[in-house]
Amino acid sequence: MIAQNLMSSPAKRRMRLISAILALPLFGIVAAFGIAPSTSTENIRVQIVEQAIPLPQSLVEVDETGRTVYSRQEVVRRGDTVSVLLARMQANDPDAVDFLKTDSTAKAIYQTLVPGRVVETRVTEDGEMLGLRMRMGNGSVLKVFKIGDELTSLEETLPLDKRVIFKSGRIKSSLFAATDSAEIPDAIATQLAKLFATEIDFHRDIHKDDQFAVAYEAYFDGADLIKVGRLIAAEFINRGASHRLVYFEDGIGDGEYFTPEGKSLKHAFLRSPLEFSRVSSGFSMARLHPISGEWRAHRGVDFPAPSGAPILATCDGTVDFVGHQNGYGNVIELKHYNQFSTLYAHLSGFASSLRKGTQVKQGQIIGYVGTTGWSTGPHLHYEFKVAGVQQDPQGKAVPIAMPIVPGFKAIFELSARPLFAQLNMMRETASAVNFE
Repeated sequence: MIAQNLMSSPAKRRMRLISAILALPLFGIVAAFGIAPSTSTENIRVQIVEQAIPLPQSLVEVDETGRTVYSRQEVVRRGDTVSVLLARMQANDPDAVDFLKTDSTAKAIYQTLVPGRVVETRVTEDGEMLGLRMRMGNGSVLKVFKIGDELTSLEETLPLDKRVIFKSGRIKSSLFAATDSAEIPDAIATQLAKLFATEIDFHRDIHKDDQFAVAYEAYFDGADLIKVGRLIAAEFINRGASHRLVYFEDGIGDGEYFTPEGKSLKHAFLRSPLEFSRVSSGFSMARLHPISGEWRAHRGVDFPAPSGAPILATCDGTVDFVGHQNGYGNVIELKHYNQFSTLYAHLSGFASSLRKGTQVKQGQIIGYVGTTGWSTGPHLHYEFKVAGVQQDPQGKAVPIAMPIVPGFKAIFELSARPLFAQLNMMRETASAVNFE
């Protein structure tokens, strides 16, 4: 007790510090490795690991008036309000808070104050806010700055980071249920269904355990997904048969989708002019007419659908007729390449921009299902013609895909090969995971 009392306070502090330092390695080793009893510690190697911890950045400058200005960064925390965030950045400026509340552009900060987002400010030593910058998470940045004594704001569009996303899935009930399960955006699922519509009828042909894999463009602002672009490659295995496509720009057109063999899907006709449909009456040279009760040829295909369902052009073409034709009711006829034409009848209405001579693209909405003319219920009557003569729309007369320009075949193969290899790997990985 006497020796302890005689020891000075600085000496006591040094002894406590030495004791703590001596104890640190032991506690560190036990916590990190959990040494078992009777384990020898003589040859244990101790390694010091250094890790940088990011701290809020603060840069100091002197402006033209001689004021000290601090540039700071802060990360939005859960539960932060604008006032709390500014106070943490030492921006004690009621006028700035009022401006952020009332300015039509700046008040967007209240809707985008998301935890993890970075906010930058320029603040004087007296707490006056001279500027603020924050990414909005929609591909733009909000900027607030002072001109003279007045705050102003603007929202600028940022260059987005384009990435290629690969995903795969397996059909259990429907295509869209499977794409939802695989976290594939609806816009990509819709493109997938439309592009393969030349080969697969997604109402009749879809089958449980069909598989698919996709590669598509996605645009990011940092870690935030802003939007998705086009599908650039896909494989769909329908009842064991593989269907594949890839997007390729050959330097002549705007870019097209091709099969792995280099055949363009652009000139192939869609299997159905409706996105999801069934056939109620097929092409036949003798059918009992539902109204007259007579046996007549049915030189087209009928697709029952709700009134108002959108009708798609089955191939690129030009409007040759739009209007009313007796038993057809409201009808559209399109001219395509090489003496091909298509007819769409019993429509309830037409697309607003449709006129004779209008150019239409494959998959474009041209009209809506109805029950005009000689019709017993809402459906679409669809005809496919070659040189004016009706042919079976689901038969061999329908054109197959046209080949890629020969001069670009080698470049096409070089760009397509790695995409298909990645799709195969994605699909095989998914198959292994889902194997039952």
